[in-house]
Amino acid sequence: MNNQDFKTNISPEQLHLKLWAKSNPYKSLLAHMVDSGCCAYQFLSASSSNAILSFLSQQWKCDTEAALSYCAYFTAMHDIGKAMPQFQRMDEGQFARLKDFGMGDLFSSIITESIRHEYFSARIMRRIWKARAVNRMLFEPYSCILSLHHQRIEGDLINKKIPVAWQNLQDQLESEIREVFNTAKELPHPDNMDATCTLLTGLVILCDWVSSSGPFDSDPEIDGEYLIRSKRIAEGTLKQYGLIDENGKQRICSFRAMWPGILSLRDIQTCCEKLDFESALTIIEAPMGEGKTEAALYLAERMRDKKNKRGIYVALPTQATSNQMYERTETMLESIDRSKARLMHGSAFLYENEARIQSADADEAERWLSSLRMAFLGENGVGTVDQAMASVLIARFSVLRLLGLTNKVLVIDEMHAYDAYMKEILKSLLSWCNALCIPVILLSATLQDSQRRDYLSCFIGNDLPELSDAYPLITQIDHTGSLIQIPTQAALQTDYYFEPVRLGNDPVAIARFAVEKVAHGGCYCVLVNTVRKAQDIYCALLEMVDTETETSLFPCPFYDAEKAKDRRRMPCEIWQVRGCNTT
Repeated sequence: MNNQDFKTNISPEQLHLKLWAKSNPYKSLLAHMVDSGCCAYQFLSASSSNAILSFLSQQWKCDTEAALSYCAYFTAMHDIGKAMPQFQRMDEGQFARLKDFGMGDLFSSIITESIRHEYFSARIMRRIWKARAVNRMLFEPYSCILSLHHQRIEGDLINKKIPVAWQNLQDQLESEIREVFNTAKELPHPDNMDATCTLLTGLVILCDWVSSSGPFDSDPEIDGEYLIRSKRIAEGTLKQYGLIDENGKQRICSFRAMWPGILSLRDIQTCCEKLDFESALTIIEAPMGEGKTEAALYLAERMRDKKNKRGIYVALPTQATSNQMYERTETMLESIDRSKARLMHGSAFLYENEARIQSADADEAERWLSSLRMAFLGENGVGTVDQAMASVLIARFSVLRLLGLTNKVLVIDEMHAYDAYMKEILKSLLSWCNALCIPVILLSATLQDSQRRDYLSCFIGNDLPELSDAYPLITQIDHTGSLIQIPTQAALQTDYYFEPVRLGNDPVAIARFAVEKVAHGGCYCVLVNTVRKAQDIYCALLEMVDTETETSLFPCPFYDAEKAKDRRRMPCEIWQVRGCNTT
């Protein structure tokens, strides 16, 4: 960033310095543009954003300083559409101030239309870049970033030509910003325009919000020291809101260092210590009880370290499983001195203490990151998979979630549990993860071959090699597209077979069968497929068991007796599961 001072002697002829961006409290347009650019610069300069900055510099094939300059420039230009007569006379007080500066002639015609300034930001920058002979294939997508920073879908309804006097003001603003951030006149050409523009859109939205918040209100006008002050305020505000940090992180070298309570490693956990921690996708398939979760969190932490990511997000299918995983993840993060995770699902406020977050004593980061669309910008998270899936749906501010995910390692559990609709969204999410270099770890106990192929194709294409049918199995893809598969040994070598016991629909017979099974101790579960059957069997059990036998019925909260009478009652079978190597 160029730290040279602005001109200290601001003459009335420099009219572009008198335009306003915010009226209550007042903020000059150029000052707000510089603030937002400084927020982008400071956000990406922090070590916690290394992964995002590295991705953009690789896309543009430039060094990190040039990438910072481009990002600050694009972000600063988001509000240049406010340099329009329609916007500048929206506030009567500010309009009167402009006339006092001798700018009344710029409003010679009666202007009654209201405008969306973000669409004019795109239109103005297209004009400027076109005049500079920039390739249209570059400035069209970059201008779309500016038009989307408020995430509205309406189009620009005003097609009148922008007056030349206002074009001159806009040109002066653009020239000032380019000089402040030392930005080259040529626009960078990324390898993946969609991925690059998606991240930039999220960055512009975030920095516009931060630069519009309270800490920037106290410095409304440009002067010779403004740039230095803006950089300092931007860095402090981003830290205060929990969006960046510079703290060094303890490196995890071994599985036992992360999980000291596990004395004997399972085979799948031992294998995870030897895996490639720079892989793009890892799929772990193993039965329950094999330690998949601990292995995945260990891998996620090692990948976070290798890829300079800020944190992890663990996604599960339900709120109940998310709550349980949240407690386990919190214990793990505390043991390795990492920042606390945020619980992320629609009912998280019931699990956490909402009063603490909303109270006057809560710190600013908790309030700033309390909304789900902002929570991904924090360090660590545990929640439902739909929160991550929302990042690739057509929804307002979904790009903020994707910006946050780009700085994380994504862990998705129970990959076999999703329906056809969710699987399509998950495949879209995985494709974006591949494009944005987001490491992904998938866990499942019963993943079908077709599902495995679908998820692998999101990273390696449809030209898949022959896949192993071993189980348990670890599958991994690296950045070159090469695939490795590692069979492992299950810790519990138990074979099962099923023996049908035909008891019909007699609840008394079923209850008697269950009581006999626990006559000498133990526990037994009876599963049926209607509420009525469950209630009938439960009533029969209560009549048979003694007071020392605990009996539970769950969950049967709703029951419509009238509808149940019309339901056809089908014969049922009780399947007894026996282990060959167990008693």
